[in-house]
Amino acid sequence: MACPNSELALGLRKPKYSNMPTLIKEKIRAVVIGPIEGADVILFVLNPRQVMNISILLGGMSAEFRGEVAVCGEATAMVIAEGIPNMTTLCNGARMYGGYTDNELVVGVPPFMVDKIEEKVSRLQKCGGALCGCLVSDLPPEVVRNFKSIGFEKSTDYFMGKIGAYNVRLYINKNDQGALKQITVYIPIKLKGEPPEVRPPFMTRTRQNWLDIYAVLETGSEGIDIYSGGESMLKVISDIIGKSIGGQENYV
Repeated sequence: MACPNSELALGLRKPKYSNMPTLIKEKIRAVVIGPIEGADVILFVLNPRQVMNISILLGGMSAEFRGEVAVCGEATAMVIAEGIPNMTTLCNGARMYGGYTDNELVVGVPPFMVDKIEEKVSRLQKCGGALCGCLVSDLPPEVVRNFKSIGFEKSTDYFMGKIGAYNVRLYINKNDQGALKQITVYIPIKLKGEPPEVRPPFMTRTRQNWLDIYAVLETGSEGIDIYSGGESMLKVISDIIGKSIGGQENYV
């Protein structure tokens, strides 16, 4: 609050030497920082991956930032004035004096949208859901038919089905040219005792009492035909899972 630009952005004072408009038109006498109850804007201090997740939860987000009057203007005043979320990459003042680290960004969200975020996160945690993945609505129809032929149903951004004891989600990855050259195998497991042994090409990450097991497979080198492979595609993926993940009998 020692920054004069913050006072201008938040409407605490009027500019003396220019006609720069303030985003907040109401007369402001104080700024209260505290619990979210009754807040005008809610600020999330996030790393880039978390920004990706919150943008998915919000159904997408357009951001406007210039690297100045960041938290006060871009994440607070703009959100209050326009009623939509905004992200800021922060400014020199915020990073020098505000204690932000180099990998942190700030997203401002109107309070009425936070309930939707909380609801979606709670729903995903209950089912072990992942937040990321490319939409499959624009995939060729023969790809969709191929996955349905092996018992996988199409969700918003992945195909879901069973392979052995596991609930498996399959994401189709596009490269920079839009070609379908990779498939991500994602297996969320609710932990019961010791986690299973996981070997490459699979990797793991933990989320509370869930273990995410995932691998990105090159369709060409692995012999995976996502267009018409059917049972042969399923066998390749099943064999890779069987060789890479131990203790399958303990997780259903």
